[in-house]
Amino acid sequence: MSGIQYYDAILKKLKHPQENKIRKIILLERLEYVNNDLYICKPIQGYNKTAYTLRRNQFGLFSCNCQGYNKRGNCSHSTALGITLHDKEKEKQGVLL
Repeated sequence: MSGIQYYDAILKKLKHPQENKIRKIILLERLEYVNNDLYICKPIQGYNKTAYTLRRNQFGLFSCNCQGYNKRGNCSHSTALGITLHDKEKEKQGVLL
């Protein structure tokens, strides 16, 4: 699994930090813009086969249709999208050093 978070059915717990998966989603550019309120997180080859849908709600926050988001109210997909959008906004505004 190369350091990506996954559920270990034998140990009955998540393996590897969520940060590893977030980093992979961003580095492999798995997030795809559809429109202002909709993004798709494409699968990570060799890890999963499912594309997840991220939708913006009336408060401007994104929800995801993955199992993790449905259980915990957050997930690696929505976190990666938040980081990506924040970084793009900083680029647009220009960062003062």
